[in-house]
Amino acid sequence: MALSEVLRLRGGNFSQFSLWLLLPFSWALAVKDRQQGKVRKTHRDFLLTQKTSNITVQLINSSLNNDD
Repeated sequence: MALSEVLRLRGGNFSQFSLWLLLPFSWALAVKDRQQGKVRKTHRDFLLTQKTSNITVQLINSSLNNDD
C-alpha cells in the first residue's frame, strides 16, 4: 500500500508521528520476509486473482451441518 493510503486509512486511529516512527521497522520486516521467500503474492496480486477465483467451502463433521 502507498503511504498516502495508509495515512488515509489510519488517520483517525494513530498520530502521524507514531506512523512515521513505525515505518522503518515495518520496511525492515517486509524486506526480511521478501528475502526469506515468505511472501508469495502481494496484496495487489491477491486482489487480481480474487476476481477470477471460485472459492467453495464444505463443512465436514460440523454442528452447523446437522439437519436436526
